[in-house]
Amino acid sequence: MVLLLPFPSLFHPIHCFPLPIVRITFGCGRHHLPLNLLAQPRLFCRRISYDYFIDSGHFFRSNAYKHPVFVSSIRKQTSPYQSPWSSGLRLKMLLWQFCWLIFCRWTPKPFNAWRLFVLRLFGTTVEGVPFIHSRARVQVPWNLTLRHRSCLGDRSHAYSLGKITLGARCTVAQEAYLCTGTHDFEDSNLPLVLGDIEVGANAFIGARAFVLPNVSVGEGAIVGACAVVTRNVAANTTVVGNPARLIGKK
Repeated sequence: MVLLLPFPSLFHPIHCFPLPIVRITFGCGRHHLPLNLLAQPRLFCRRISYDYFIDSGHFFRSNAYKHPVFVSSIRKQTSPYQSPWSSGLRLKMLLWQFCWLIFCRWTPKPFNAWRLFVLRLFGTTVEGVPFIHSRARVQVPWNLTLRHRSCLGDRSHAYSLGKITLGARCTVAQEAYLCTGTHDFEDSNLPLVLGDIEVGANAFIGARAFVLPNVSVGEGAIVGACAVVTRNVAANTTVVGNPARLIGKK
């Protein structure tokens, strides 16, 4: 399936018109998502063609000689107003948000297999048959791992700037927020700080709970509704409150 759409020029000066066309081709195999960015700048009277490949969480550009150039990276911030993301990575995130909105956001629950297929195209590690609600939000799909029967509920948010791993049969309930990004507030530049989140097998994250970066929720643990989890939760325990505190063990 091929989709053609206009896209703002990211690679030429503002005076280069007409706007380039992005051609998105959905394929199988290793779940590559090839893009052809074709531009005809008015001042140069020539066509510039690159192929872009999304593969295992990386964004590569290859020119006419098929030499890959790595263009995605998190940049060191020298100002609180500077983005840590490269233009290539921002393009990749924008493409993901567009595809989820157009192809998945409207789908009913029985279309779970289709949503998982789209996630795989964008680098999500999917094991077995997990479930993701159509209104769940995944910020960066190539940083997400879903194991068998794990569940991302209605309007839950996997803010996966860092790695998020959901263990087998765990549940992230409605409007829960898994946050892997924060800032270094001791630095005047407020640089982005990332930390991974892991939710163990059979764990349950209650509705509107908030899990901070560098937190592991142990196997079989329960996080109560609206809890704020700031530290690791031991296996087979129950925590509630802000900050989350232990109230019981299985």
